[in-house]
Formats: sequence, C-alpha cells, structure tokens
Amino acid sequence: GMVHQHFMLSPVHSALDNVILGASQSHGGALWEWVKPLDRATVLRALDRVCAEVGFSIPWSAGVGSLPVGIQQQIEIVKLLYAGVNVMIFDEPTAVLSPDETSRFLGLITRLNQAGKTIILISHKLREIRAVAHDVTVIRKGASVGTVRASEVSEQGLADLMVGRHVRLGSLARGADRFGDVAAELKNVSLPKGTGTTGLSHLSLRLRAGEILGVAGVEGNGQNDLFRSLRDPASVSRLGSGAVSLFGRASDDLNASDVRRMSVAIVPGDRLREAVLPQETLLENDYLGHDSDFAVGPEACAIFLNEEKASARLQRVLDEYDVRPADPSAPLGGLSGGNQQKFVMARELSRDPRLLLVAQPTRGVDVGSIERIYSEILRRRDQGSAVLLISSQLEELMELADRIIVMYEGRIVAEFPRGQFDEGAIGLAMGGAGR
Repeated sequence: GMVHQHFMLSPVHSALDNVILGASQSHGGALWEWVKPLDRATVLRALDRVCAEVGFSIPWSAGVGSLPVGIQQQIEIVKLLYAGVNVMIFDEPTAVLSPDETSRFLGLITRLNQAGKTIILISHKLREIRAVAHDVTVIRKGASVGTVRASEVSEQGLADLMVGRHVRLGSLARGADRFGDVAAELKNVSLPKGTGTTGLSHLSLRLRAGEILGVAGVEGNGQNDLFRSLRDPASVSRLGSGAVSLFGRASDDLNASDVRRMSVAIVPGDRLREAVLPQETLLENDYLGHDSDFAVGPEACAIFLNEEKASARLQRVLDEYDVRPADPSAPLGGLSGGNQQKFVMARELSRDPRLLLVAQPTRGVDVGSIERIYSEILRRRDQGSAVLLISSQLEELMELADRIIVMYEGRIVAEFPRGQFDEGAIGLAMGGAGR
C-alpha cells in the first residue's frame, strides 16, 4: 500500500467512507456477494481497534475536506493498516505536518517496522531519514548513485550525494537589516470560518520592505486565510471585516488582478489547486498572472501574445532554476512534484517582485534546490523586497525569517524577533500554549 504526497482522499465523503472505498474484497462470483450492503458498524469497530493500536483519534463521520492535513494523513495510514498490507510506501509523508505531528509520525513508522512491516520512505528530509531508516538509497537524475547504512553517513554526506556536489547546510549569508516602509498591513481583520478554513479573528500585522516575516502554526490555523487576505484584499471587505493595504493602497478596490500589477509574487501552499494548470505546458503556466508581460500591441487591445519572446525568457529561467525537463513545451503534469514546485518558485521569483507571498516554498524539493530557493529569497530581501513566508517547517522559518509570528485558531498568539528564536517556545505556541 502507498500513501501519496498528495493524499488520495475524497474531500466530500466522510473519513469512514474514504477507508471503505476500494477496501472491499471479492468473495466469489455470486451477484448477491457483490451488491450486499456494507456492515458499517463492524467496519467502524475494526477501525477503532486499529486506531487504538497506533494512537490515532479520527472523527469518522466528519467530511475529509473539513479535517486538518494531519488527520487526513492518519486516515491514509489507517487505510493501509485496515487492508492488512505488509509493505508500506510513504512519499514525502511529513511535508504538511507540524514538528509535533512529525515526531509522532516517525515514532509510528518505527513501531510499524518493529511489528514486521517493511517501510519504504521517500523523503528529502535528511534528518528524518537518518532517524528511522536502516538503509538509504540516493537517486539522482533517475539513477541510483549509492546505497549506504543510515548509521554510517552524515546529513552533509547525504546532501552531497543527492546533489552531486558540496551543498551548504546551515546558516546562509544575509545582508544587514535595512527595513523600509510598510509594504503590507492588516488591521483588525476577521474572516468567518468555512469548509476547510479556520477564519481570522481580529488579526493585525505589518510587513516592511526588506523584511521576511515568518508565519508558524499547525496547518489549518488561519494561515491560508491570511494568505488569501493579501493575495485578494477585496475579499476581506466582501466576506469579513477589517482593512488590508498594500504599499499604502486600501483594500476596498484591490482585486487579485490589481495585486498582480503591483509586482506581487504569489506562491500558494497548494500548487496543484491554486498555482498551476497541470494539463497545460510550462509556457502556458508561465503566462498565468503575467500574460501582460508578453502582450502585443496597445494595452487596451493587446489580445495577442509574443510566444517566441515568452518561450526564450522561460527557457533561461528553467535552466537557471534547474527545472527538469527544461522544456517550455512539456506538460506541467508530467513533472515530479519537486520540479513543479521549482517551476512555480522560478516563475514568481524571476520577475523581481516588490512583495513575495510564499507558502511552503520547498515542499517536496531536493536539498540542492532548497539551498537555491533560500538564497533567492534572502537575495530579494536584501534588495528591499518584503516577504511573507508561511511554512510548516520551523527550521525553514528560523533559517530565513527576521521575525516569526505564531498563529493558532485564526489569531496571532506569539511573536519572536530573530535574536530570540527558540524552537521549543515556538512549538509550544503552535500547540496553543499560553493563548
């Protein structure tokens, strides 16, 4: 059985239905054996026993689309356990988990292995690989470049093997603090809860030019609502209350297109739903939000695009950011998750934005590309761009941010300046301690 990086769950069905879907077994050829009703009570009792063994608590009647990603991952794991599989494959399993959820997940992996399960763990997170794996096989450009004992190799050694060169781990060079004018501001913003959203409760913050503001929190505590408030400020007055301004301009008359024209880079946390069209080519996806860059003729009647110019620009960007394949005509859906993420980052960062709205910038990306993305974000910051950085990875926030705020249930519950970053204190705030 396999747990995919992008969960294979039906958001409109209950957690129980998602486990049942595809789990039924054939009992013979008689027609009645195919159409007899499911005994949901028996299935539920079996699932409760499975959850008790692994320490999960899943609201089985709840719709999956309303559940946090950590619970969704638990459902995927229970699907495998309920099916009785002996070989379990996990693809980037901690990409959307908080530090506490990650720690619990790695403990579960160890227990499953000790119970006789064979585990294949696909991940770019070197610390986690070394924490649970016996053997590590490194794949580069589609070929195995080595298999080593996890206990006999360092994180640095794995990183160098993955990329094929020495990779700089740890602190990257950053320029002196030169914070400028306020680039984005929220004043007492409230948004109602919705399906799959937490909403916001009287949230206020300021982001200055030349500053990276990190946003920490267990996924599903309002980070997406904060992101949406800045990428589409008019939605605040339409759906909730409070005020948003970008570069001093009030939100009432700012729609998503206006934001784009103000040189704002937008990298959503869910690239497949909000950032790309998987069925289209890389070139078509590069146009998204930036078609005016290649318009032919006066702005009022520019209905044609200069495809040759756009393709030449994109080719340079693909090569620079090591997106594979580096082919503007390739369908985006054919790229790996990591290369899709690199493409989105390249599309946005390559246009010299004044404001970067970035969520989960390195989700599913290899360590060499992480180094490149971090360096680019810091370079934009040093050049005076303002950066809102939302990440579920505390190491990422502590590496890049000048200031970290922690969100819990739609509110800011803690704030840490760079000189006072403390992983334990931030983690406690993420869990709601001291709210």
